[in-house]
Amino acid sequence: MTTQTTADTTARQLELGITCETVEFYRYKQHRYQKLSDALKYAEIDVQRDNPDPEAVSNQGDNRE
Repeated sequence: MTTQTTADTTARQLELGITCETVEFYRYKQHRYQKLSDALKYAEIDVQRDNPDPEAVSNQGDNRE
């Protein structure tokens, strides 16, 4: 029985033309996004939901006629 070393495996990989790519993922809370723009969009939605416009909140009860 022959055991392959990491160097043997890498050499075989190169011989066969097998490549490896690193894929970036952006994380926001427990979610993963492939696009930074998507992560930003959902983070901004959360921030707006958690911190609504102070002026809009203060004017909510002032619509009396």
